[in-house]
Amino acid sequence: MVVRIGVNALQLTARNSGVGQYIYQMLSSLLASGTDQFQIYSSHGVAPAEWSSRRNVNIKEIPFRKEQLTLRNLYELLFFGAAFGRDKLSLFWSPDTKLPLFLPSNIPYVVTVHDLAIFREPETYKLSRVVYWRQLFKHAVQSSAGIVAISQTTKNDLMELMRIPPEKIRVIYNGVNPRFRPLDDRDYLARVAGKYGLPKQFLLFVGLFSPRKNIAGILQAYAILKKKHQVSHHLVMVGERGWLYRADLELVQRLGLESDVVFPGFVEDEDLPAVYNLADVFIFPSLYEGFGLPVLEAMACGTPVVTSDLSALPEVVGDAGVLIDPRDPEEIASGVYRLLSNSKLASGLARAGLERSSHFTWTNAARELIAVFQELT
Repeated sequence: MVVRIGVNALQLTARNSGVGQYIYQMLSSLLASGTDQFQIYSSHGVAPAEWSSRRNVNIKEIPFRKEQLTLRNLYELLFFGAAFGRDKLSLFWSPDTKLPLFLPSNIPYVVTVHDLAIFREPETYKLSRVVYWRQLFKHAVQSSAGIVAISQTTKNDLMELMRIPPEKIRVIYNGVNPRFRPLDDRDYLARVAGKYGLPKQFLLFVGLFSPRKNIAGILQAYAILKKKHQVSHHLVMVGERGWLYRADLELVQRLGLESDVVFPGFVEDEDLPAVYNLADVFIFPSLYEGFGLPVLEAMACGTPVVTSDLSALPEVVGDAGVLIDPRDPEEIASGVYRLLSNSKLASGLARAGLERSSHFTWTNAARELIAVFQELT
């Protein structure tokens, strides 16, 4: 019997982060297993060429780009489900916790849940987004035969907030791409530093600029480091600018940090490992995470991390980083300064991070996801 798995890859773009990066990494590992047939639904012109060249893959493009938000969402919600029956799918997997409103009843559905921030931290989103996503989220988890949670924290949230029975949920941790590793090519590192205008010594944040990522807390902690500890490091903040990012930019000015904070903008995927390697400390005091992939990437590059003691981040970091209360800028600053002032502690945590990150692989994640598919087909 040929198993034909449909995959919603509409979140893919030419520049992937967040869910888009999850789709690319997980699906690439699934396809490499070579076991099943995959029907991949993607926006026009964004599916990687290496997927199309595989015999077990068929790419079906919808007529809208990801950036055509209204048209794409209408199609995805109202008309997308009709394709599943026509394409004779055995199972449909949605990696972004979204399912069409109208679904064929003879197909099992699997959704990946990354986090429940829309319920846990609603104040960090626009009200319209909270209302819209909460309804879609409930529809998706209630319609699915199986749910993949990317951490035990996410599973616990599903059971507590959505009353999902535990046997319906499988925890499958994210992996880290092998390109995230310690680098010793000084010429290459210097080229990357020059390309993005990176300073000689810096602290690093990588992530979407949004209230949930606690950008204000990072900036306030950095101001404390400058004033209280006379830290000479710059602060480099890599990522796309999301909701309310202007308030964070204004805070940079109010704190008098214009000459100390560097915003290199979007960093190409192939250059990101070098940026992690160049940093002395990675700072990620997020208020809520379903996993926290940037922390894992930094650990895999041998960069010591300071991160939150909340949500899933302790699951990822374990004893291989400095855990702090993200709502206390003084504590964030203290955690960073511990690493800057104690090279033995910093190098020890860097080694521990390398060891711990080696246990998170996309190959293992794909193997576990295939087992979920097999149970339902």
